Amino acid sequence: MARAIAAGFGLGALPVIALDVFPQVQPTSALATVAACGIPYVPIPLAAMCAGMAVASESRGRRLLWAAAAGVVLVAALRDRFVAPASVESTPSDRRLTVMSANVLFGQADPRQIADLAQGVDVVAIQENTPRFDEALHAALSADFPYQLGTSREDASGTMLWSRTPLEHGGTGETRFTSVVATTTVRGVEWTVANVHPAPPQMGSRQWAGDAQRVLDLVRSYLSEKLVVVGDFNAIEEHLTMRRFADAGLRNAMWGRRSTGAAAWQPSWPANRAWVPPLIRIDHALHSGSVQAWRPRYTTVRGSDHKALVVVFGAL
Repeated sequence: MARAIAAGFGLGALPVIALDVFPQVQPTSALATVAACGIPYVPIPLAAMCAGMAVASESRGRRLLWAAAAGVVLVAALRDRFVAPASVESTPSDRRLTVMSANVLFGQADPRQIADLAQGVDVVAIQENTPRFDEALHAALSADFPYQLGTSREDASGTMLWSRTPLEHGGTGETRFTSVVATTTVRGVEWTVANVHPAPPQMGSRQWAGDAQRVLDLVRSYLSEKLVVVGDFNAIEEHLTMRRFADAGLRNAMWGRRSTGAAAWQPSWPANRAWVPPLIRIDHALHSGSVQAWRPRYTTVRGSDHKALVVVFGAL
């Protein structure tokens, strides 16, 4: 029985492993796209398989071997995801840009908490910005962030940038939800900031993959500049869409320099379920090669199903 259960764990992980090895299959259906969200958790059934084989093994030597294999799988695969950094690197005092990004769930997030998180931030990026939320945030932010660029909509397509320094419009993506690029000068450095929100796979795998490509097309001409791209990407790092961003030269701030309170594994969604913890990270901060980043800090926001992130970038 133990062998059968162990084999079941192993076989159950195979389709997800295949989606990791052959990511081009992910956009073939919404089911495949959603199933790929399980890639970060593949070590768990593999470790369970090894543990099951340890229980089923007749000899003590084989039991120890399988038990050791289970431990190695978990430690090797999950250490960087769940263990907090042992050391912290200080963030720069000049030539830096601090950005906060938050999906506010059809404007249901608490604008006062968003304003509190914006303290010490240079640019605020909001997704799912509704007219009512925009008005409430304006009352809380406009004194410190007098410059805005983007849209407010009654549905999920409202996307807005708030800045302490003047914003110049750089382009709008042809995505299902609004994606916008702007330039701004902070501490003598000109930055290009993109606030993006490609469609989720629930709208169809083709729409999902196509929207991500349109985001990449939107920012591609800025890759040689000091570019940062934040937002709700509706994809985890192992998804094909995020791999294409990496192939184009965009780096994920999660793998940047270590910062206080920022472990490597910080799932951001769903963040509003009473009995279900956040499971996947679909809210990201990317940057071009002329920029360095410090690992983002994620914070639960009242009223939203996404965690907000605050990330520090430095100009090289």
